[in-house]
Amino acid sequence: MAIEEEPGGRGRRAPDWLWRWGVSSWLLLGIIGLLIVVMLAVSKARELVLPLLIATLVGVVLEPVSRFLHVKLHLWRWLAAGITMLLVFALLVGLVAMLVYGVASQAGEISDDVEKGVDEVQEWFSGLKLSKDVTEKVTEAVEKAWQAVASGLLGVVSSSLSGAFSLVIGVFLALFILFFLLNDWEKISAWVIGHTGLPRERSEAVFDDVTESLRGYFKGTTIIAVANALTILPFLLVLGVPLAGTITIVTFVTAYIPSIGGYISGAFAVLIALAGSGLTEALIILAVVILANTVIQNPIQAVAYGKTLDLNPLVALLATILGAIFFGVAGAIFTAPLTAVVLKVVGGLKEERLEDEAEVSGRGAAGNPDG
Repeated sequence: MAIEEEPGGRGRRAPDWLWRWGVSSWLLLGIIGLLIVVMLAVSKARELVLPLLIATLVGVVLEPVSRFLHVKLHLWRWLAAGITMLLVFALLVGLVAMLVYGVASQAGEISDDVEKGVDEVQEWFSGLKLSKDVTEKVTEAVEKAWQAVASGLLGVVSSSLSGAFSLVIGVFLALFILFFLLNDWEKISAWVIGHTGLPRERSEAVFDDVTESLRGYFKGTTIIAVANALTILPFLLVLGVPLAGTITIVTFVTAYIPSIGGYISGAFAVLIALAGSGLTEALIILAVVILANTVIQNPIQAVAYGKTLDLNPLVALLATILGAIFFGVAGAIFTAPLTAVVLKVVGGLKEERLEDEAEVSGRGAAGNPDG
């Protein structure tokens, strides 16, 4: 396309399509830069912000449980909130304790068994008559993968122990905020609805849409997590794979990490099977992991999610990675749904603006029928 001439002969300017793409590119870079700045700012105050965000999401998801205890069982509101909070706390403590104990008590033994697994890989590839370079690269990749998994899990344990004070403060703040969210849900939700800047009817619709979508998302994810864990557990027990309980818990927990959770748990399960049981068992576990994350998960996902957050997979992946970088495991789990909530609210605001503009245009057309 030819370069267009500026009016008055002042020179040439780029085509319109180039201007549009250029402006859009700068806007995209500006949004990404703003997100990074916000992430950095929030990460500096993570001891306060992270418990607040987690407690808010958990409160939205578990409020129906507290309401059930209050309405159906006729418990005081504060007692229903307290029981719900204690159940969540007990579940989290139990999962973390089993995970930490399983890894810390047997990681040394499993690390020793990795060498045997690597030898089996070398023998297997030798039987395939592949080149020596290919065999060495594969075995080196297996060793590095195990080192990354082992050091990462043990690093989480050691960092949690070394930062015990911060962990205790964060858990206390999260539970404190969660209790008041569950206890005063009606007052808090009414305040939020009244301060969105939207007409009350529209604000209530957006609020209900967001809360129901969040609950549907975590309900569907929990169903998928249970299905994945129950699929792999029998094979682990039959094949005699070490750390069967720990692998099952990792499979369950990582199901809450969008996009990459299945790969993390699958790699962990296969590496443990290779190190502790052998190459044949590792290949069987790999097949089971693929089966669980495709053939079994897809139909369950279609039924279980229902009305969910409807987040683009690429956006979910980027949000998960950024959340993991700045906030660790909790960020990887909660950043994607938080991003989807923000997009839903922005979408609601946009719809309201478009409706207002259409109404104004309609009034103008009615007041000026001759155009």
